Amino acid sequence: MLFPVFLIENVENIKHENDGTFNLYWADSGDLVAISSDTSFYILKYNRDVVSSYLDSGSSVDEQGVEDAFELLHEMSERVRTGVWVGDCFIYTNSSWRLNYCVGGE
Repeated sequence: MLFPVFLIENVENIKHENDGTFNLYWADSGDLVAISSDTSFYILKYNRDVVSSYLDSGSSVDEQGVEDAFELLHEMSERVRTGVWVGDCFIYTNSSWRLNYCVGGE
């Protein structure tokens, strides 16, 4: 799955991918994000230090974004209808409106 992710502070594209419809669910900590498509969702860790170091070095960000800006933690073959983070726990409803949660990939 491909998706665009922007650094909000200065609206720079830190990682760009493109594959149609998706939803982003950011944890309040800003370190975790769930990205859902029509058939699956992904939990990624945002590597803030990697991005900060890259931007502080004065390097320009091309259309591919910053390498290693995100680390894939988990991939689940399930559609997310609604989702919310509570700490490090992603709580969501699936395509059958069943309430589920994901903590550490479980």
